[in-house]
Amino acid sequence: MNRTACANTEDEPQFAVAIQVINLLRDHYQRCLSLIHQPLEHAVRRALERLIRVEQKAICSLANFVKKEDLKQDIIKQSSASVRLVEPSTDALLQENLALIEALKLQLQALQQPALIQLLSYWLAALQIEHDELAKHIQAQRV
Repeated sequence: MNRTACANTEDEPQFAVAIQVINLLRDHYQRCLSLIHQPLEHAVRRALERLIRVEQKAICSLANFVKKEDLKQDIIKQSSASVRLVEPSTDALLQENLALIEALKLQLQALQQPALIQLLSYWLAALQIEHDELAKHIQAQRV
């Protein structure tokens, strides 16, 4: 993949979309981190940890489409920070996951840069898979 694919000024709106997507992912990532501190069944914890890893990798990958090097480093640094927020429930997390996936689908429709579309599509599919796995384990825990 061409890491400088967004290097010209014609792609400035794509930078803005990439930053919006990164911010969506980062906010959700931080909420997931706060849930990891709660007592969870082992399979649920593993599924949540996989979701967190996917989000962190997506943030780092999307940061390559941001033009300014210092902003890219800030995004990467913030995505790996352990921020403990108000602890949501697993039900709230599942709803937030679905809202995040829908928001990312909307952002995907706004994109015109093929490399960014491909990258976001990949991470969107990965998030959907991890969400489905997490939901399955949460449902199994209730039974």
